[in-house]
Amino acid sequence: MTRDEALDKIKKCLALAASPEAHEAAAAMRQAQKLMAQFGLSEDDVTLADVAEVRQQAQNVSMVRWEAALACMVARAFGCETFTTQSIQLGSGSKIRRQRSYVFVGVGPAPEVAGYAFDVLARQCAKDRRRYIGLQSKNCKAKTSGARRPVRRRLDRGCQRQA
Repeated sequence: MTRDEALDKIKKCLALAASPEAHEAAAAMRQAQKLMAQFGLSEDDVTLADVAEVRQQAQNVSMVRWEAALACMVARAFGCETFTTQSIQLGSGSKIRRQRSYVFVGVGPAPEVAGYAFDVLARQCAKDRRRYIGLQSKNCKAKTSGARRPVRRRLDRGCQRQA
């Protein structure tokens, strides 16, 4: 029996230990304690066994405000916590390559769903942002055309009214 199988069995025994039948509850509790001792697990280990994390690669290497806000919004929607990590990898020819990832941490399938939602929404936002910047005048500098966001200003005013 592997550790994961033992954790599943312990969870089932602990659920059965809440049974109204006194003998059945006592036997289930003894079995759970025996398995916990056999595999060196504590109650905290059993409780934390459902916690999972999922990493999703960021669209941008540098920290971008819209992407961080999207990650926080998705994490909040799915009941997860999020943080960002940055790693450095050596590529061919001793080139250094940086990567940024968002990590979603939660219980059960929530982090996996949040990671998938973030991946899809981040790609859509990046694509729409590139298209919008491409519609700006070619006489503008890249910084100026990226800063022109009339839709964002209207949304910001709308959020302030609701708050």
